[in-house]
Amino acid sequence: MGLGAALAAGGFAGLVLGLASQDVLSNIFGGIMLLISRPYKIGDRITLSTWQYGLIAPTYPPKFWSTDFLIPGYTGVIVDISLLYTTLINDDNVPIKVPNSIMVQAAIFVHSSQEVRKVRTKYEVSKEIDPDILIPKLVEEVRSLEFVVEEPSVKILDTSQNTYVVAVDAMCRTNHEEPVRSEIIKVLMKSVKQLQLKSK
Repeated sequence: MGLGAALAAGGFAGLVLGLASQDVLSNIFGGIMLLISRPYKIGDRITLSTWQYGLIAPTYPPKFWSTDFLIPGYTGVIVDISLLYTTLINDDNVPIKVPNSIMVQAAIFVHSSQEVRKVRTKYEVSKEIDPDILIPKLVEEVRSLEFVVEEPSVKILDTSQNTYVVAVDAMCRTNHEEPVRSEIIKVLMKSVKQLQLKSK
């Protein structure tokens, strides 16, 4: 093999190795940046939102319980931070290893037990129930829940021939939306049932 061919082969091999190591080096530098800046720590519950791992929102979301917009993200508890990867256990108890080069570019929502967030709950009600009676009752009942931190907002969002849809927006102290929404739905069901019995 001639000198020119050997140099060409070496240059090609160097190019391949350089490209192959680019992701590894970016992960290592990302890990160093994370260790210095410490945007989160082991044990934190976070939501990771990044274009590299985008989620597809449903075109027609379920009518009553879904939010009007969705933030694509992965939520879980950080269990390990190494030079190459950050590992979190998501809410379905599945471990996710995310390259640190992705983590330094991502939007990170760090949740806490004292977090206050707006939770929207929708419920379909028969038109036999007067909304001017139902809405004040719902405001009073939802406000009495221990995790609700201020007076909720109750409004009518939609209507059909026989029903209308109420939405309850409540500022709640929680970092898990589903258990809070479940308790609010119980209040809605109970209040609607009481008014239905009174109207008979």
